[in-house]
Amino acid sequence: MVTIGVVAAELGVSTATLRKWESRYGRPVPQRSTGGARLYDEAEVAWLRVAKRQMDAGVRPADAMAQATLRPATSEPDATGGGAVGSLAQQAVAHALTLLCEHRLDECHAHLVAQRQRLGLVAFADGVAGPLAAAVGEAWARGDVQVFEEHGFSAVLRAVLEVRAFGGAPDATVAPVCTVLLATLSGEQHTLGLAMVQAVLQQAGVRCVNLGAGLPEAELVAAAQAFGADVVGVSLSLAMPERTMQRQLLALRESLPGHRAVWAGGAGAGRLRRVPAGVQVFATCAAACLALDEWRLRRAAQG
Repeated sequence: MVTIGVVAAELGVSTATLRKWESRYGRPVPQRSTGGARLYDEAEVAWLRVAKRQMDAGVRPADAMAQATLRPATSEPDATGGGAVGSLAQQAVAHALTLLCEHRLDECHAHLVAQRQRLGLVAFADGVAGPLAAAVGEAWARGDVQVFEEHGFSAVLRAVLEVRAFGGAPDATVAPVCTVLLATLSGEQHTLGLAMVQAVLQQAGVRCVNLGAGLPEAELVAAAQAFGADVVGVSLSLAMPERTMQRQLLALRESLPGHRAVWAGGAGAGRLRRVPAGVQVFATCAAACLALDEWRLRRAAQG
């Protein structure tokens, strides 16, 4: 069983969206913990993956829900490469949460390093690290996790993401080399998403400049110029109001020259109903890697 926060993070939607689907369409069907929290089994999560793919392809939500119901949910692969792998990833998330709650940080670190080695960096980021961060954040919001426990989790996950043995140093021979400036917008203090995408992009040969939390639009523009950034990437959490995200993304896009791409990711980006023109939004690290490949193809074509 997984929590609504884990499911929302995997699908790239908000927990409010899942509750709205439940109210409007009767799916997903949750079970309840002793405390009343929504929990979903593997079959329900697999069904949701089918419905979400339909919506991403342009199918209306009501029709996507109906079409997903007609397909065998348990046979549907997930973002980590297959139903069995996805189930293992969910088990890895659940075990990591147990270790964190029991304050066994060294064991949690060893467990997550093993999962990164087993899955590979991209699948680990999308299938384990992201859902785990969402689950911890949700637990903190409910009051089930104390501040020191959340900080301990952050330190563990950052240490796992910084292990270079599973990808080595960035490959400087990859041409053209892309420089990505990473930060969060003004008022956004959650930076684990930056650490995840930085690890993935560096493994792909990208030069990453991670400036951390809470940079105003003018500072991001100045930094992009100073570092010669090809891409400005920002991470958005569910803590930031949607209108604030839209306003700051629009200001950033309008302030940057056209040749500098603007990427946005994180759980908050997944609930943007209106994305400013010229901003690319990604729900997963794998999608960011595809965008990187497209950037390299365009740059190579330009000579």
